[in-house]
Formats: sequence, C-alpha cells, structure tokens
Amino acid sequence: MPSKHLQPGDEERRRAVGAKIRTTRTEGGIGLRELARDLGMSPSWLLGATCSTSPTTLSSGNDS
Repeated sequence: MPSKHLQPGDEERRRAVGAKIRTTRTEGGIGLRELARDLGMSPSWLLGATCSTSPTTLSSGNDS
C-alpha cells in the first residue's frame, strides 16, 4: 500500500537515484565483492582486476 506522502514520479526518481548510486559504487570498486558473489564468482578474481596494468609496471623479463 503506497504511503500517503508519496507524490507522482517518486518511484521513478527513487529507481534513478538507486541506479546512479550502484553505478558510482561499482565504478569506485565498492560492492564488487558482493557483485562477484551474486554472479557466483569467487571474489579472488578482483585481485587481478585491481592491479595496475600500465607499461611501466609490466616487465617481460628482458629489460636491459
């Protein structure tokens, strides 16, 4: 039963704000452990996803 103080469009605004919060948290790396669990994945895959992949940190072992 809807609350008496709800106005038309409140539900849509609440969904939009929730989606924006989820997007921001995911982009910031917050909540990824829960996301992995919900997808049935091990959170350990995050270790590889959070490592830097810049060329200065990667080495082929043949650097002179």
